[in-house]
Amino acid sequence: MTEYDVTPPPDRLSDHVQIRTAFCTDRGEVTQFLVQLEYWHDGDWREIVRYDHDRNAPGGHDVTEEGLHRDVYREGKKTGQKP
Repeated sequence: MTEYDVTPPPDRLSDHVQIRTAFCTDRGEVTQFLVQLEYWHDGDWREIVRYDHDRNAPGGHDVTEEGLHRDVYREGKKTGQKP
């Protein structure tokens, strides 16, 4: 996963659900971000849905050109995405 400048602790919504966020900025402009919904299963946090932006990463997404990008996960595997 990409390294981010700011990665606060996840916001716990319940015992088994949390939202993870992270981002980087350059002179006040957000250059990368991640917002991810996760659930606790079998002793580990697993992603459910991820929204992200990183125009410079291989296979990355640029919200200014594509709009908001979403990856959907089921049982630890990416099952779908929306550009």
